[in-house]
Amino acid sequence: MSAATVPDVATAGEITRERVRDAKRALYRDAVLDAAEEAFAEHGYNGTRVQAIARAAGLSLTTLYGAFDTKREMFRAVHERRLSALLANILRGLDGAESAFARIQRGIEVYLRFHMAHPSYLRMHLREGTAWATVDELGTPEQTRAWRFGLRLMVAAFEQAMAEGAFVRDDPELMARTAIAMHQVRLALWVDRGMTEPPDRVAGDAARQLVRAFGRPERLDALLEQSEVERKHAAEGA
Repeated sequence: MSAATVPDVATAGEITRERVRDAKRALYRDAVLDAAEEAFAEHGYNGTRVQAIARAAGLSLTTLYGAFDTKREMFRAVHERRLSALLANILRGLDGAESAFARIQRGIEVYLRFHMAHPSYLRMHLREGTAWATVDELGTPEQTRAWRFGLRLMVAAFEQAMAEGAFVRDDPELMARTAIAMHQVRLALWVDRGMTEPPDRVAGDAARQLVRAFGRPERLDALLEQSEVERKHAAEGA
C-alpha cells in the first residue's frame, strides 16, 4: 500500500465512526423525546424533572445533556416532532380531495386519529391548559407556527365550502376557530372517559357534528352521506 492511500483509509474510518456517532445520537434523541413526552403528559412541564426523563429513557444525565441542553429544548422538540408529523399526515390526506367540504372532513379525520394514536402527546397538550382556538396562549414557537398554518388551511377551506354551497354563510375564521375548539373538547372528553372509545366512533361523531353545525339545511343529508366517503379515504391514509 502506498503512502498516498493511507489518508484515504483514515478518512473512510472517520466517516464510519461519525456515522456510528450520528446513529447513536439519533437513538438517544428519540429515547429522550419518548420519555419526555410521557413525563410531560403525566406531570406537566413544571412538574417534570430532567433526572426523571433520563431515568425513563435509560440514559445518564451526561448522555441526555449531550442530546438536549435544557428541559425547555426537550419540550419544544417533542412539539416539533409531533406537529411536523401531524401536518405532513394532514397534507397527505388532503391529496385528491375534490371539494372544500372533502378537504375539511379529511383534515379533521386525520387530526383526530393522529392525536388518539399518540395519547401521551394529546395528554401533554391538554395538560398545558391552553385553548387551541387562540394563538396567544400557545407555549412554543413550534405550536404557534403549526397553529397559524392549520388555521390558514381551515379558513380557506371554509370560505370555499361556503362558495360551493355546502356551508351556511358566516365569518370563515370564526367557523374555523369554532371547529378547532369543538375538536379540542371532543379529544378532552375522550381522555376523560379513559381513552377507550374506538377512534372510528369518535371521528364519526365529529364528522356528523361538523355537518350539523355548519351545513346548509337543504344539504344536510347529502353532506352526511359524503362525509362517510371522505372519512373512509382519510382513515386509509392516516
